[in-house]
Amino acid sequence: MDGSSNNNKQQINSDSQPLVGESIDSFPSLPSPTASQVEINNVPQWAQFLVRNQQEMQKKMEAQETELKVQSGKLQLFQKLLEENKDLKAQLEAANARIRELESQNPTKSSEFEDITTETVDQDILFTGTCESIHSISHEEREKRKAEIEAKNQQQQQQDEEKQMRQSKQSDNQQKQKQQQKQRRQQKPKPSEKDTTLSYAKIATTGPTAYKFVYMGVPRRALHSEIRKALNLIGIAKERIIDIQFPTHGIVGILVHASYEKEVRELLTQAKLAPKDEFNPTAASTIGNPTLLATLSEEECTLEAKKLYQERMFEICSRMHKKHFGIAILRHFTSLPKEDQHHVDSEYWTKFQEKYPKPIYNKRPRLDTIEDARYLLSGNNGNNNDGSEPMQGL
Repeated sequence: MDGSSNNNKQQINSDSQPLVGESIDSFPSLPSPTASQVEINNVPQWAQFLVRNQQEMQKKMEAQETELKVQSGKLQLFQKLLEENKDLKAQLEAANARIRELESQNPTKSSEFEDITTETVDQDILFTGTCESIHSISHEEREKRKAEIEAKNQQQQQQDEEKQMRQSKQSDNQQKQKQQQKQRRQQKPKPSEKDTTLSYAKIATTGPTAYKFVYMGVPRRALHSEIRKALNLIGIAKERIIDIQFPTHGIVGILVHASYEKEVRELLTQAKLAPKDEFNPTAASTIGNPTLLATLSEEECTLEAKKLYQERMFEICSRMHKKHFGIAILRHFTSLPKEDQHHVDSEYWTKFQEKYPKPIYNKRPRLDTIEDARYLLSGNNGNNNDGSEPMQGL
């Protein structure tokens, strides 16, 4: 029996081992190494599902393990706190026993101590203060300080109320002043159109029909409204200022009637201001364009400056609200000698007349006779049915 089994084992071993001179590939029953590798795409879906479930369960178990560790730490902390609480309760009971012992020895001072009930101990809530401290002040001193603090708070509150009252009164006074100023402005009679416009007719009767420029220096770029307000502050009437020009940087020109020039200069002298009488609006230095200064000669710059001045005067006269004022101003400056620095060529006068021609008024016939009245009321446009002659004009 044993011999036959041994023979079988030897036969199996001999079958499993390759013969000498033979390779592994000669046995078709043994799989090749490449055939033993299973591709993922050939794996069944139920196997993939099991693998995914296993991975998710593993992640959940790891999370639960972490949470279990956290809860275990908290439990240990709670157990430690319970043990400390138990020790504190024991110490508290000992302290209460000591207090009762002291109260029995000193019955007169028993009212100064507060008995700590078991209920507060069970709730772990202890209300303590500084009154029981040996370093605390006396009851009378404490009440005194409390009264001082209350008095100080009341005084501060009273001061705040007074301050609010003063601020409210001040704001009321400011509002009243604004209302009064508004009422005064409303009650002030508005100047009529006749008063606000330049009264050239009255000026012409008291002085020559001439106009003058008064030049002043300005330190910065300013607006026309700022210049008018500044002149009004020193006493120069705004309605007497015909126009304000800025011929060059740092210079402002004020155009006024010749009869008002003397008064303007006196007001400027009173304000300690000196006019720039030496300024020439047609000088080459008035050109501020660096390109022109670089390309033109001095004589050409002078001609260009004079042209700019004349164009500026033409624009001033063209934008006058009442054209007869512009006519009077332009006529005056064209009548000046050519040597005058403010002279304007006559071609601008012609240009102004072409731009604003003189209106033509149709003459109205006079009504002297009954025939004239009959002609006017007949409704005939130059045709007389009765044979009468039409009404003659002037």
